[in-house]
Amino acid sequence: MTGTYPPIPKVASTSVTMTSKIAKGHVRVCERRPRGPVDIYYELHGEGKRKVMFIPGFNVPCQGWDLQTKFFGEMPEYQAMTFDNRGAGFSSCPPGPYSTYEMAMDAFELMQALGDDWKEGVHGVGICMGGQILQELALICPPGTFASLTLITTSAGSWPSVQQMITLYRFLSEPDPLQRLHKLVDSLYTAEWLEQSPTSSYALKAIEQDGKDYKTNRDWSFDLILQRRARSPAGHPAGTLPQIIAFNLHNVSRDRLRRIRELIPEILVVTGSKDDVMYPSNSQYLADQLHGTLLNFEGCGHSPFIERCDDANAKLLEHIERAQTRFEKNREKGAKPAKVNDQKSWKEVHEESPVFANELALACI
Repeated sequence: MTGTYPPIPKVASTSVTMTSKIAKGHVRVCERRPRGPVDIYYELHGEGKRKVMFIPGFNVPCQGWDLQTKFFGEMPEYQAMTFDNRGAGFSSCPPGPYSTYEMAMDAFELMQALGDDWKEGVHGVGICMGGQILQELALICPPGTFASLTLITTSAGSWPSVQQMITLYRFLSEPDPLQRLHKLVDSLYTAEWLEQSPTSSYALKAIEQDGKDYKTNRDWSFDLILQRRARSPAGHPAGTLPQIIAFNLHNVSRDRLRRIRELIPEILVVTGSKDDVMYPSNSQYLADQLHGTLLNFEGCGHSPFIERCDDANAKLLEHIERAQTRFEKNREKGAKPAKVNDQKSWKEVHEESPVFANELALACI
């Protein structure tokens, strides 16, 4: 898989724009790890003290979080940060294999580079592979780094079904870029929702203020992807296979999930009842093991933060506000960060690298 994808048509105007307070740039990471260095592209939306980190999923640039970075970035008390994983968007594309642990290390070094505000009380949000990366990141970071986690349509590790592999193959093998995007839309959202008239505040605002002609949610969701592609590179085909391997080989054991729940008491797990990309049973398992709150969007597919964006954003804000209150109360009391109830120190946990996954990935290349 070499070269670049065919060009995507440019959009005439954008309805979901950047927030007014935005900073962006690159941070060099992985200088002392194999296959480095890697340049990670990031964006900061807003200037508030409360920090929310959004990790994108498989082969998706950070603009996939537009509806969330806009929502939080426009609130004066919040700052939203998102970034492109290695092999995607404006970040560099080192040779594979990749692992979710390695990409979590990229995120950890990015947080360190952004300063002290990103070293304590951060609210982490990840979808699909981004949720897998967030699990590893929660174990890498020192205690107290995260005030909350939100794991959206993700898993602790599971082999894809035959149907999932067929869907992925059909998407990646489609030569026509527009047809590929239509197949992507079909895999992310339910057929019923796609044919309904738009009702989200973002779509209605685009219709009323920007003159967009959205007849159905398919029109709106497809245009969102076109807008995202218009503001990001065409993609890194060479990064696709390494990300697929990282996604499929991800594995966080029950013991490691226990450590996460001991370190971070406020955990929200989100799923869609009709998600055919990451089955809801994966979210149920995570919620059970992490003792987290399970939020199931009935009738939703893989992307409830698009299908039910207004409700999902409100639920996420409620979760983060509750976690923030708990974090601030603990800080006022001088409470020390939670410790895992075993004999391993943070340094030992931090240095644990899933070498087996890397070796297996190498064998698959």
